[in-house]
Amino acid sequence: MTKRTNPFIALGFATVIVGGSVGSATACGFDGILLNGFDALHPKSIDVSIAIRNAYEAGIVDKSAIQPITPGSAGYWRAVGHLTDLQRWLSFDELSRERPTISVLLVDSGLWSRITGTGPQSLQVHTAGAQDNDVILLTNEAVLVAILERRLSPDLALEQGLLRIEGSAPTAESVRQAIRRTAGTSDSAATGAAARIAPFFKVTKQ
Repeated sequence: MTKRTNPFIALGFATVIVGGSVGSATACGFDGILLNGFDALHPKSIDVSIAIRNAYEAGIVDKSAIQPITPGSAGYWRAVGHLTDLQRWLSFDELSRERPTISVLLVDSGLWSRITGTGPQSLQVHTAGAQDNDVILLTNEAVLVAILERRLSPDLALEQGLLRIEGSAPTAESVRQAIRRTAGTSDSAATGAAARIAPFFKVTKQ
């Protein structure tokens, strides 16, 4: 997994806004707070975690997928950097004017985030969880990085349960196709990574 020595370099030209009240966000593993099992996460969180453990034992993913998170601010900002990579690289159909809002849960840390916006997208980190009509993407940080770095096929990750996309059929499918284009596995993959990067975006903490 790529180490990020400076969170502001990792965020590129993102604007970081820290706001909201502590009570509005769900505690995550980076807070140093012991979560109440998987109750604060998502009903499918444990399924994803078990699938990742099985995939490691089968040699599908490397040891980083099952290693404990790096606690505190260092681990938190590294995760934010990887979520920012996802937000920047998601490639939706250029003809589609509506982009679904995606709530991302990293099951290893319990960190919820939301990717929103119809043009340049924004990333909200440390949110309280998914909202109505959100598409929910569940995985862990190492699997996400492996997909973004094209070391793991999103189709294989979905097939093995390492990545789950929950939501209504049309919107969930649009997110699945966007991730496939991101990883270069779609028949209509974008030609040139730079063209897929949103020109402006912001990161907020709730």
